[in-house]
Amino acid sequence: MPLITIPGNQAVSNRKTNRVADWGDRSTGNRVEPVAKPEFYPTFTIEKAAKIFTIGSCFARFIENELLKRGFDLPVRALLSTPLFADMEHGVLDNYGTPSIYNELAWAFDPDRPFVPEDHLLAVRPGKFADLHLPPHLSLADWDVLVARRQAIRQMNLMAADCQVVIITLGLAEVWFDTATGYYLNDTVRPSLIRLHPDRFELHVLSSQETYGYLEKALLLLRQNAHCDQRVLLTVSPVPMRMTHRDIDVMVANTYSKSMLRVVAEEICSKFDWVDYYPSYESVTLSDRQIAWEPDLIHVTSAFVAFNVDRMISRYVSSGEATADLRARIESGGQIVAEDLAAAAVKADANYAKSFFEEFGSWSARSATFALEHANYLFSQRDDEGVLRVLSGAPSDNEPLASTLLKAQAFMRLGRAPEALALLSSLDNQKLRSQQVWELLIQAHAKNNDPEKAIATTQAYLADMGFLKHWAFLNLARAFRDTNIPKAIYYYEIIIDDFVDGDQWIQYEIADFLAQQQRFDGARKMLSTLRPEDSYLMGQVSALKGLLAG
Repeated sequence: MPLITIPGNQAVSNRKTNRVADWGDRSTGNRVEPVAKPEFYPTFTIEKAAKIFTIGSCFARFIENELLKRGFDLPVRALLSTPLFADMEHGVLDNYGTPSIYNELAWAFDPDRPFVPEDHLLAVRPGKFADLHLPPHLSLADWDVLVARRQAIRQMNLMAADCQVVIITLGLAEVWFDTATGYYLNDTVRPSLIRLHPDRFELHVLSSQETYGYLEKALLLLRQNAHCDQRVLLTVSPVPMRMTHRDIDVMVANTYSKSMLRVVAEEICSKFDWVDYYPSYESVTLSDRQIAWEPDLIHVTSAFVAFNVDRMISRYVSSGEATADLRARIESGGQIVAEDLAAAAVKADANYAKSFFEEFGSWSARSATFALEHANYLFSQRDDEGVLRVLSGAPSDNEPLASTLLKAQAFMRLGRAPEALALLSSLDNQKLRSQQVWELLIQAHAKNNDPEKAIATTQAYLADMGFLKHWAFLNLARAFRDTNIPKAIYYYEIIIDDFVDGDQWIQYEIADFLAQQQRFDGARKMLSTLRPEDSYLMGQVSALKGLLAG
């Protein structure tokens, strides 16, 4: 049975209207290099005074660090400040597998599944015990200490009921199983306990069905016991398993683990409308490894964690930040946060973008990525001289394609086609398979009053890119509209018979232009199959049909 079913016409509409439906390329809107910024769509907001409960793998602890800096109330960290957990690192509360997440919540909320110390606290040597569900590197302790610690953990987990938001980070699928109790453990078993109980413990690699089942039960426990309209934010930890106990490469084992957890996260979010998914896993694993990973190749850099938490919180927390708040976020997260805020400003309203770049525009001299966003804003405001000034003052860029294209567009709008051609020709010589490079090059030749080169470049474009002819000729017609009307008419008329894309605005564009040039038969032909869905376009088409009928 499919996870999601979408009617065909809706699927096509999704593709056309979704601005992140494809990967893009290095020429425009590179959302992958050097930092991947996958889009996400919050279905709820987080109030700044909200209590947030975090549970899951070590990545949850990294998230907590950043949330604390932003003033959120985190019951988990309150527990770690108590004497029972003195001198213990934050990872003492990590829960790597979904069975462990479920266990902790069941021991807190399900009276039929209590934590039985005699089952889970094992003697390692006389008078010294280990909690099977806490990290194996913790020091052995007296029975009473471990029982008190367990009671404190239960009280902390009970506090999840009073939290408006629960963040769950999924970590691993390779987990240990206690055959004596029927419980999955949270971490690797101590070697000393395996020696003492050689037949008691097994390594299990969970299936997606098992992983899903435990996570669903954990979520339902939260939902049934929450004292508020609680929402859940689900993530998959990008932190890989440090080592595998299987007889395969750890990279292969980890790929299965993370892929399966990502599948489970998708299934959960499809089923429960009160659960969101935040793509920190995609952001980290698709980004430049030199930026994202510490030298141990296991842990995510603090700057990159800050960047991802900043992205998450900035979209979920109520908006309306003052300049001082933005400055604090940039100071905390550094360059990648500044770059992300610049990208967000470009998409915001013009007044916000204007004030943002007036305040933080100096970052353009420090970051090529920030400078590109700044220049994109200026280009949208038709400040082409400003575009050239900002990009010329930016540091060198390892991937200069997008900035080069933006410069070329600014040159063309300023009527400086030869300078645009010089830039674009150098890109063309690199054999870059970019539709925009080709199309801008054709437009530049046309604006430079060189129709033969524009036509020859179109033929090269078709040979190199393999796109439908009508798209190439549409671009050529547009290029000639201002400089060579007869050729514009010629290429618009060529595509009438094989125009199959169905883009209604393009159909109207062709019909309107041909009507203005008194090529009425062609205009009528384009309108004959046009059935506008947009109310404004409907009015435009109706008016044009009226003129043609007259």
